Amino acid sequence: MPSLSPRSPYLSFGSFELDVAAGELRKAGILIKLQPQPFQVLLLLAEHAGVLVTREEIQRCLWSDSTFVDFEHGINFSINQIRGALADNAEKPRYIETLPRRGYRFIAPVNAASQRDSRAGMELPADAAPATLPYRSASDMRADLQRLKRDLGRTPVHASEEKSLVVLYFENLSRDMEDEYFRDGMTEDVITELSKIKKLRVFPRAAVFLYRDRVITAPQVGQELNATYVLGGTIRRAGNRLRITAQLVETRTGYSAWAERFDRELKDLFEVQDEIARSITQALRITLSAQEEEAIACKPTEDLQAYDYYLRGRSFARRETRADLELAIQMYEHAIMLDRHFALARTGVAAACAKIYEWHEHHSIWLERGLANCAVALTLEPELAEALAARALLFYVQKLHDEAIHYAFRAIEYKANCEGAYFVLGGALFASDRWTEGAALVKRAVEANGDDYNVYTPFMNVVRALGAVEAARSLREQEMRVLEHHLQLAPEDARARILLSGDYAYLGRKEAAVLQLQQAMAIRPHDSNILYNAACTYGLIGEKEDALAMLKTAKEYGYTNWGWVARDPDLACLHDDPGFRLLVEGVH
Repeated sequence: MPSLSPRSPYLSFGSFELDVAAGELRKAGILIKLQPQPFQVLLLLAEHAGVLVTREEIQRCLWSDSTFVDFEHGINFSINQIRGALADNAEKPRYIETLPRRGYRFIAPVNAASQRDSRAGMELPADAAPATLPYRSASDMRADLQRLKRDLGRTPVHASEEKSLVVLYFENLSRDMEDEYFRDGMTEDVITELSKIKKLRVFPRAAVFLYRDRVITAPQVGQELNATYVLGGTIRRAGNRLRITAQLVETRTGYSAWAERFDRELKDLFEVQDEIARSITQALRITLSAQEEEAIACKPTEDLQAYDYYLRGRSFARRETRADLELAIQMYEHAIMLDRHFALARTGVAAACAKIYEWHEHHSIWLERGLANCAVALTLEPELAEALAARALLFYVQKLHDEAIHYAFRAIEYKANCEGAYFVLGGALFASDRWTEGAALVKRAVEANGDDYNVYTPFMNVVRALGAVEAARSLREQEMRVLEHHLQLAPEDARARILLSGDYAYLGRKEAAVLQLQQAMAIRPHDSNILYNAACTYGLIGEKEDALAMLKTAKEYGYTNWGWVARDPDLACLHDDPGFRLLVEGVH
């Protein structure tokens, strides 16, 4: 690579100047903030102006082999930062040209100087631009006039405007796919932290789930969700080391409002989450109240190993087969052994026990175990939304529907998108024939918990009970999309497959329904809940004999929720069948 040699202390191009020693970029003497790594990439390209600099050469010059970093992400991040600072365009570049799969070329003329431009030394305020700018060429002036025309066409963002934020799932750069649970937990905790800020409208997890692992730009997300900012990033874990990058992008311009890289030990995870939340409030000029400061500083546990076990448990619990629920309980109890005051982990045990009691084994030991853990959680944190939702679930499985509804509403009051709360609420309202109330909550339930495929079933039953066929079909289609996306990420989730089988059956896709049914049963052949939902699929496609046979098999493997069976509209074709009535009445 031929370069400007020897290295010049100052390089200028257009109205920009690079101060090599200070590591600073200036435009017409005004300091443009650029992080160290992007600055080094820009300097390397400028010193080799007109010459292709390959990605391999950039890596060799600026990233050592021992550096704990993903180079591909690092170079892409740096180029995006540079283009933002230079107001450059990848499609019609004025400064940096991309040569696909090869590297980059700096295409503007570069001049070397031994002295700094006399206009240097001014720092650009965060909220102001210079009133006048000297130009070194007519093309520079025309470019700035075009940008000015473009910017005048936009509505400016004032401090008093509502600021809305989408937090996309962080990209998992770890080679071990088992770290997906950690990535998910990290992302969801950042959403929770930022949701504590009243002046910032944060989209719930349900709104961003379908963007998980999709290649999409911040302006696209902003347009689709009507959001002003998007937070994205990457996460990599290697042993006890953690690298997190985060970038806040203004969706109307696509420019970065804030970005940072954190190289920490795993034990510093909560501090990183805290720094991200506080940095975003500073970037958006939001002043935190004392109450918000306290809420953000509050952490679920001081033990990071316990937190890791909790995240593993939550990942298993969301699948809800008996094997997964039992694994979840093991993970939660490991967390409790490390921190007996970890209320969220005790809440997890309580909810998992309730689900085993409801769907798999109607034995009092599960109920007692769940109630005991929930009582401890509520003693530790009486206003913990997840604990209130678990208490609602425990009431629900005991058929105490009014109490379940009360506690579910309390959970939602404390946390609008509390996981599991709307599932219990919808189920209890359906079971107690309060269908109109349930139908009125459909939109709120989907907005808050629509990424949880379990939330759809009770509300589908509510609207079907009211005869709202189109609304039921719409919910089926929404659930189907969520399940299809989820199974791309977790193809081994048998419960998701069997629910998708039911959706396909309801929507008239018989062959696809049977295929998903067979795959689910191959994964969990003896799970009573999978067997029961297989009966529902057969019921929806009109295979009465297969549906009844599958119900009998589900009974043999411990299915317990026969009150639900008698009311389930998916089994409507069996309701007048003597064998079905005999089976249900015999169990009761």
